[in-house]
Amino acid sequence: MASLLDVTAARSQLDLQALVQAVQQVEDSLYIVSCGESGSLLELNLTQLARCYDVAARHKPQVNMVPLVPTAGWTIGKVASLENLQYVLAPALHHQLSFHTAMTSARPAELRPITLQKLPSNCPREKASSLESQAAVTEEGGQTPMRYEHVAVGGTFDRLHAGHRILLAAAALTSLAHLYIGITSDKLLQNKEHHDLLESYEQRRDGAVSFMKRVNPSITIRSGALTDPKEPTQAATDPRMEALVVSQETINGGHAINAYRKEHGFRPLELVIIELVGINAATPSGKLSSTELRAMEADRGKT
Repeated sequence: MASLLDVTAARSQLDLQALVQAVQQVEDSLYIVSCGESGSLLELNLTQLARCYDVAARHKPQVNMVPLVPTAGWTIGKVASLENLQYVLAPALHHQLSFHTAMTSARPAELRPITLQKLPSNCPREKASSLESQAAVTEEGGQTPMRYEHVAVGGTFDRLHAGHRILLAAAALTSLAHLYIGITSDKLLQNKEHHDLLESYEQRRDGAVSFMKRVNPSITIRSGALTDPKEPTQAATDPRMEALVVSQETINGGHAINAYRKEHGFRPLELVIIELVGINAATPSGKLSSTELRAMEADRGKT
């Protein structure tokens, strides 16, 4: 079952302390929303989402955190109708009670509001990472992700973690209609560490596509295997493509794709660059990666 958290605190700031507690408590999925004074949903821009996923990376890297925002068609009514929603987390009294009232009255038999415990005064506070601390929640008319008809994203996506989810969420929210995802084939992963623990191509594809559809149910998602690193991808060869979602680690690949497009007479893609999250992740090395997660699983298997 899933839980729901309003990440808005006083003065339209992100309530990162509440988010830490919610991430630590949930067992399944955590939907996050931002609710305004009127009770309607507000946008969360990519910087704010990166802050949220950075919290996840540092406390529970693989938690299934799903942002629900108006640009993807979400409303209070649609959120209330989610079939797997069971808990509404009310992290502080200053949150808009009208929001929680609307939610619980929609399905009073199933939704159980839970007030997260206030942190004791001697408890270490959540420190800001390299990302901007306490970014203001976007009001109507504020900065929201640029949106395009045809958007591409790519990766391996083994053991979906916070770094994957921010990339996939950004792709889903940037897309107006058509989203293309390239996923590394099993053949290209033969030399990965702990190869025997890698999820299959089908598992990785289904996990990534399912997550993006939860973020934005209205878009059409097409997936394909990346089988040869020397072959140009659809992002490079499709003249309809408009944008490519990349991380700060993969931006050079985006530049290479644009160089190919320029050489072949196609317009360059807008590069939607996502902040790195999980620099101080909850892993032995402090780095967030699928390789690290597989190594942790391998170590657990030895005990």
